[in-house]
Formats: sequence, C-alpha cells, structure tokens
Amino acid sequence: MEKIKKTLRSIPHCPGVYIYKDNCGNILYVGKAVDLSRRVHHYFSASTKQFPKLSHLVEQISSIEIRKTVSEFDALILESQLIRRCQPKYNAIAKDDKSHLYVLLMLSEELPHVTLVRKTELPPRRKDYWFGPFQSARTARYLLRTIRQSTPFCTQKRRDGHPCFYCLLGMCNPCPSVISRMSDIRDRKQSVARYRKNILRLRDILMGKSTAVIRQMNRSLSLYISSESYEEASFLQKQIHALNMMLAHRYSSGSDIQSEEVPADDRGRIRINGLKNILEQFFPDIKKLNRIECVDISHTFGTYAAGSIIVFSQGLPNTSEYRRFRIRGLLRQNDVAMMREVISRRLTHKDWPLPDLFVVDGGKAQVQAVLSILEQNELNIPTIGLAKHYEDIVLKDSSSFRTIRILPAHPALHLLMHLRDEAHRFAVFYHRRMRTAEWIRT
Repeated sequence: MEKIKKTLRSIPHCPGVYIYKDNCGNILYVGKAVDLSRRVHHYFSASTKQFPKLSHLVEQISSIEIRKTVSEFDALILESQLIRRCQPKYNAIAKDDKSHLYVLLMLSEELPHVTLVRKTELPPRRKDYWFGPFQSARTARYLLRTIRQSTPFCTQKRRDGHPCFYCLLGMCNPCPSVISRMSDIRDRKQSVARYRKNILRLRDILMGKSTAVIRQMNRSLSLYISSESYEEASFLQKQIHALNMMLAHRYSSGSDIQSEEVPADDRGRIRINGLKNILEQFFPDIKKLNRIECVDISHTFGTYAAGSIIVFSQGLPNTSEYRRFRIRGLLRQNDVAMMREVISRRLTHKDWPLPDLFVVDGGKAQVQAVLSILEQNELNIPTIGLAKHYEDIVLKDSSSFRTIRILPAHPALHLLMHLRDEAHRFAVFYHRRMRTAEWIRT
C-alpha cells in the first residue's frame, strides 16, 4: 500500500489513462480521466467501500500506470485501444448489458462506408480499420457526430445519386451518393480523392493523432491563404475550429465502474487556478481571479447594437450581476468603438466592484480598446482577448502584444470559452430583443 500512496502523490492533474495492475503485473482495469489525479484518488477514498465491485477491484490493485494525453478525447481513444489489446477483467464487469461498440472504416471500398458495429470479434479485412471498443454506445455515436463538424463523412447505406441530409449541412462533402452517379471521369476522380482524404483524416483522429491532424490542417490553411483561395480557407478554418472545440469537450462513458462527475465548485476552482498559472507569467501582480468580467458586442451591420458584460465569481456564472448596454453612438459597423463605449459606461458605475480580469471577445484591436479606456481612468486591470477560430489568448504585457495558444483540454481554455460563449449569448439575446421590438412598432 505504501507503493500506491507514493504513486498517488505523483499523479498529475491532466487528461490521460490510468491502468491498474495486480501483484503479478496483470492488467485489472483501464480507465480514462479528464483529471487523472482527482480520478485515481477517488478510487482509494472511503466512499468506495459502499460499492462491492469497486471495493473488490481496489483490494487487488498492486501498481498504477499513468499515461498522459493532450486531451480527454485522445484519452478516450487510448482507453479503447488498451481495452481491445489487453481485455482487462474489470472492464468486462463494468459493461454487462451488451457487447462493446466499434467504429468501422471500410477503406477497402472506393468510397468507404463509416459504420458502427456491435461485435466482439470482427473478421479481418485488408485495408479496413476498426476502432474500439467503446464502453458506451452514447459516447461512440456522439463522438462520430462531433467529428463530422471538422471531418465530413457519410453514413448513408443506400447510394442512389441523391445527396444525403448531412450533405446539406456541410457534414458530408463531397457526398459519396452523388459521386457514385458522376459521369465525368475527371470530376469523379477528384471527388473520390477528396472524400478518401476526409476518411483518412477521420482514421488519424480515431488513432489518437488529432494534434498532428491539426498541424496538417493549419499548413493547408496557410497554403490556401497564400494562393488567395479564401473560400476554401474559410471552410477549412471552420473545420479547425470545430476540431479544437471537440478536443476541449468532456466525454463521459456512462458505463464506467465509477462516475466522474466533478462538483461545480471544484470545477470552477480548477479552471481559475489553471488560468491564474498562465497569466502570472505576464501579469505578476495578479493575486486572485475571484471576479472576471467578459465583454461582447452584437449587432446587424451596425444596427440594433448591443453590448453585454457578464460576471464569473469563483469561476462560475454570477447571473445576478450580468449587465447589458444599448450602444448609443452612431458607430455603424465598428466593433472596436462599440467596445470602447461599453467599457467607458461600465466604469462610470462606481458602485460596481472592479474585476480582477477583463476578457473580451476579439484580438489586439479589442484588447487595446479596453486598455485605452482603463488608462484614461487611471486603472490597471489585466485584460486579455480570446481570438476566434484558434481560441488563442491575446494580451499585452509591458510593451508588446503576445498570442498564447494553450492545449484544448486545459481547464483555463474551458473557462475562457465558457465566459466568451455566455457573453455572446447574453449580447445576442438583447440585440434580438431590440430588433423584434422595432419590428413590432413598425
């Protein structure tokens, strides 16, 4: 038990996979976690004694192996690979209703099908790839639905020349059903190559190579921009953003031996500490992040312009202190000037507590707009922006702007995205309300 205690003290707070072994080195159980330290410690807490299966597992654990990953998505993929390879005893116990679910990519076909199969033993087929097992059908299906946002593919069984429903949503492009009826040989060959490229990207993501996929997509994006292919660049940029969002998402298998729900207060604390650790390098005076305010602007080509300021206390939304602003100046389509007006008016309210950090939806221009107003009011409040598409942090230290990219699974990024999305939701709600009121009056 002394060996276990020593291991527990060294487990990091990051996504990954934990492997429990008995005294003979046999693998008992494989699990994934968004926070390895918290997850593994919970197995050895007093609360596990009320669950017979869990208690019996803990009694047999002699050693723990940890494998860190970039994101929880990669941990989910690694978990499925290890379960298939090692077939641990307690993973079978945790899944006692149906056989495991697998994702099958039929690369032996010219236009590969992507399908879910529920078989414990799949016949080997040259060039085909299968991934799993996934212990929850819900997780496997949600996984594929989410990946389609960044990597289009088709699940349509019948290919009759008509585009499938997902083709209309941009999540099946090009559609194999349409390709199968193409008469022009050259167009067909190019479309087949494009579709297979998507399937190969899907294969790499399911193999746990999501970071390499993003690097390749960024290189392709640079080539599109340099060749002034802006339509293709815009489409690829949206796919990169979707893939980053997917990697930042939390997954819950629903069939694990124990639940991985994290209390809201703890989740807020973990996210605050993660953001504070990053910002301390650039803002040495940051002592706390108890109150964070996020600013966003919403308008339709400059009309019905609305601004929002939302407040997070201790890393969680404090809706009672949300504020909204109707932009008064005739600023047309000028987000920076609108941002400057909202901050100026916010600071006139001396009864509102000042934040420990300002977050704006935007890049250098928006950050500079806030900093200029703070300087006029002789205030020194750290201010950062969250740039779109890549989810980069933009900030200005003593002399120059910096752009910081953090890992998709980092709790600090989860906090910033939550702030930005909540501010955007609140601003859009007020903008639509003003627009509807005007429509009713006319």
